[in-house]
Amino acid sequence: MVHSRLYLNDMNSILPSMPLWRFIFQALINKAAVLSVNLYPQTIICNFEIALIPLC
Repeated sequence: MVHSRLYLNDMNSILPSMPLWRFIFQALINKAAVLSVNLYPQTIICNFEIALIPLC
């Protein structure tokens, strides 16, 4: 079990602390290994039009 504090960032969003992030990402890596999913692809494709659309 991971004990974590939540904190407010500059945008008043509640975020988990670093130990919780480490636990979450380690669980993701472990699950990917069980499912034989490659988390390190040789090619990454990004649609830059969508990526550059401002959020406002």
